[in-house]
Amino acid sequence: MDASALKDFKYACKEYLSTQSIDKLRSYGRNVGVDSPTKKKKEILIEEIVSVLTGDLKPVWTNLGAPVKNDYVPPEILETVDKLRVQFLTVGKDPFHFAERYREIQENPNVLRVEDPDAPKGGRSREIYRGQLAILDGVPYLLPLDCKDSSIKLVVSVEQIRVNDLREGDVVTCFAENKRGVLVASDILTINGLVNDLTKRVHFDDCDACFPTQRIRLYEEKPSSFTEKCFQWLIPLGKGQRGCISASPKSGKTTLLTEMATAISSVEQDLTVLAVLIDQPPENIGRFRKILKKENFVATTYEDSPERQVFTAQFMLNRAKRLAERGLDVVLFVDSLTALARAFNETTASEGGKTLSCGWESKTLHFIKKYFGSARSLERGGSITLLATVATATGNPADDILYAEISALANMEIRLSDHLAIQRVFPAVELQNAFVQQSDLLFGEKEAKFDAWLRSEYLPARGEGKWRDLLADSKTYEEFTQKLRKDF
Repeated sequence: MDASALKDFKYACKEYLSTQSIDKLRSYGRNVGVDSPTKKKKEILIEEIVSVLTGDLKPVWTNLGAPVKNDYVPPEILETVDKLRVQFLTVGKDPFHFAERYREIQENPNVLRVEDPDAPKGGRSREIYRGQLAILDGVPYLLPLDCKDSSIKLVVSVEQIRVNDLREGDVVTCFAENKRGVLVASDILTINGLVNDLTKRVHFDDCDACFPTQRIRLYEEKPSSFTEKCFQWLIPLGKGQRGCISASPKSGKTTLLTEMATAISSVEQDLTVLAVLIDQPPENIGRFRKILKKENFVATTYEDSPERQVFTAQFMLNRAKRLAERGLDVVLFVDSLTALARAFNETTASEGGKTLSCGWESKTLHFIKKYFGSARSLERGGSITLLATVATATGNPADDILYAEISALANMEIRLSDHLAIQRVFPAVELQNAFVQQSDLLFGEKEAKFDAWLRSEYLPARGEGKWRDLLADSKTYEEFTQKLRKDF
């Protein structure tokens, strides 16, 4: 390692870490393996953090001192240190010029193969691969991020998984070697966008959950659609909510999801927006493909097998969990849970339990509840917001039972009106039946009072029709509240 580059990295890293609070530094110190970080002053703590990052000190995991107030490392600290490492320690040092390829590696949606530009002619060229870790028939592979079939079969050894603490859903970049005709991952370069290091990882299931307290914005300055106004002013969407969108078929559930995905992805740049479409017609898939990046979108049609549909849905949920573990906020759109339940019910994984009178296997309901219940806000940072559609009023008792199970887990429910959908009014949201648990944690004081008045007095007296017209004609929230009070 170049001494001059190492010196520059240490200086830049110390300069950045000195701007952070002592609580954040103690959390980060525990995360990278500093000995007793809670007992050290800020200057000494920064010195030891940098020494661990550069290898001058060996990390420890058994003597980390007393727990800090909030055992959570903000993702911006990890990302900034990561960029400094790439900037100072890899430029011109790696034969592949990894620093120059860093952004390309992060943004390319599929398994990436790029030849070493400095490889001698006729010599063996190193290539870099990128994919998501998944288990197929008991064998760990790196698959393309859009979950499509690929001619490249890259195996990850059990030893690499153990050494790097890899988990299903991790997005990995690595070099590979051909061993007896099988492509096997060798040097792990990045895990979930961060350069591989000794940072201690948390487990999603071990993190404590809390009610959502941070709102997700749907517009920056001025709203441009009815959906943006509705979910910004009246139905607050929080980071970590389990949102159930219920309605009969052809009532605009997919239209509502596409509008929300468009608004969130354009405004909330720090959020990772993912989508899963199960058993959908090609037209719906094409609508989502225009909104999201290829790597953030997976889909199956009615031509795919039930096993393929279940695997695709679990594939994207695993990635969302790994990102939440890292401290990032994820919004996952699922259309629909009803289709996913039907697919799982046809697989062998649903066998062995009780068969209910409606035809559902008991394991199917457990799978769907576990899938939907994965959405949560983690106390130590990171969240998964899951907005899923559920079919109701289909005449099938099985769908009603599934809806009852899902609505019991939801802390946000939106019902769409058949009457409005027939009139071609979209989105056909029934405000009176919209429900957000602990909405006072997302509303301000004035907003909470207005919401209580709207639901307890205005809607019972004036019904669902008038507020939609006033909302459509209002440019600001203040103008809308004044019009409603005047109309009442």
